[in-house]
Amino acid sequence: MENEDKNMKVSFTPNPQGAMRVLAFLVLASLFIFLGARTWREVREARSFAPQNVITISGKGSIFATPDIGQVVISVVREQKTASDAQREATTAANKVIEFVESKGVKKEDIKTDYSIYPKYNYTQDRGQVLTGYEVRQSITVKIRDLDSISGILSGVVERGANEVGNLSFTIDNPDALKAEARVKAIKDAKEKAEALSKELGVRLGRIINFNESEGGIPPPIFYEARSLGIGGAAPAPSPVINPGENEIISNVSVTYEIR
Repeated sequence: MENEDKNMKVSFTPNPQGAMRVLAFLVLASLFIFLGARTWREVREARSFAPQNVITISGKGSIFATPDIGQVVISVVREQKTASDAQREATTAANKVIEFVESKGVKKEDIKTDYSIYPKYNYTQDRGQVLTGYEVRQSITVKIRDLDSISGILSGVVERGANEVGNLSFTIDNPDALKAEARVKAIKDAKEKAEALSKELGVRLGRIINFNESEGGIPPPIFYEARSLGIGGAAPAPSPVINPGENEIISNVSVTYEIR
């Protein structure tokens, strides 16, 4: 009897259908959990985008300051039948212009040169498009920090061969502090408007939920006609009177408040 107990074996036969039911249950449970979490997230997002009681107020602040930098574009343009001849004439004149500008105290890092060569064509009915020569243009952008020297520079570069002088503009070298001051004024303006409006509406201001800022006050460039500077072989013209005036630095803000 003891030998029979020792030789007795217990065997287990897995049930494939039961395993499949357990697996299907786990899959469905995971799917329900995923869909529930997704639905809850969508509900939260919908609540966050729900309409709120808000008012949006604009404010403006401005600061006037005297520019401390002038910038002008000086161009030397030459046309000849060959590119080499045009280059030689343009280079000779441009070098004289740059040398003169530097003699007026302008540093090399404040002088930027752009150089280009263009073919010139003429169209005839018999021959069609015919190459007639080349144009060399050397444009020199000069940043002038001594504003008192601008008038003399404008006249002097023309006498040394410049054909075009224009795009004169005045800027402020380090405007960040002035921009910040204008922004403070704009925010104060918006806040005062919001407080006055809230009293008129009988509501209380809550937290700020949105803020935007845009800057303005870019001065327009000043243009000079060639003839006003004696360009084109005429006798040297008197130095033009240059007045930089004042630049207005503007900050425009938009502030959105919750209201209760």
